[in-house]
Amino acid sequence: MQECQQKISSKSLPADKFLRQRCTEHHAWLSHASIAGVNLPYKAAGLLLKKELEMCAKLLVQNHCNNDNPFLAILGGAKLSPKHKLVLYLPSKVYTMIICGALAWPFVNMGDDMD
Repeated sequence: MQECQQKISSKSLPADKFLRQRCTEHHAWLSHASIAGVNLPYKAAGLLLKKELEMCAKLLVQNHCNNDNPFLAILGGAKLSPKHKLVLYLPSKVYTMIICGALAWPFVNMGDDMD
């Protein structure tokens, strides 16, 4: 991966700006061929990313102010480590939380010992 990043960084790219458009592209812990090694002087979040973050914030605020409004969180993925703070934070904010995919295995393995 580092070799690929060096090649990209050393080449003259036909751009001077980089726009990250969606949350699915914004995982800081993941490297993806289309975004890894992008070393341009100007970087920004796109309007879709801004809208997704605003909607998430709005849902959390609405749920915090109105506990009568059920709010469901669905978490999935392969690794717990990047999401552990979210897993600890969300139960007090949501009516129901579903943990699925490989992310569920640490909880399944805890069995009856889970609080």
